Amino acid sequence: MASYSLGHIHLMSENPSQAVQFYQTMFNARLVEERQGPSGRDYYLGIDGVRLIISGGLSHIGAGEPIYSLDHFGLTTPNLAQVASELKAKGMQFKVEPYTPRPGLHYACLKAPDAVRIELLQYD
Repeated sequence: MASYSLGHIHLMSENPSQAVQFYQTMFNARLVEERQGPSGRDYYLGIDGVRLIISGGLSHIGAGEPIYSLDHFGLTTPNLAQVASELKAKGMQFKVEPYTPRPGLHYACLKAPDAVRIELLQYD
């Protein structure tokens, strides 16, 4: 049976440098690498072991119309209340304020650039 792990999240952004700044400010992402891609600069960020790639809106997989795409991704944290407080102090906009939808799960949803949602999850 094959096994898998998350390799990366690739965000196609209308304004990559603004998106990079957002993830650096809000999540302490560090810029690991920057290189020329088919639609401008590609930025490789690290967020606590998660690799996030941010590129301009042209897909490198075939020609065509610009695409700006990613619905959401989830980040887990051991202390959602503390993280939410820190993010609010930085000016983060919440689509869903922290709450407990079911026993053992604490949840919040954030508004990121390019209409991306970021779920924050704490599992007990």
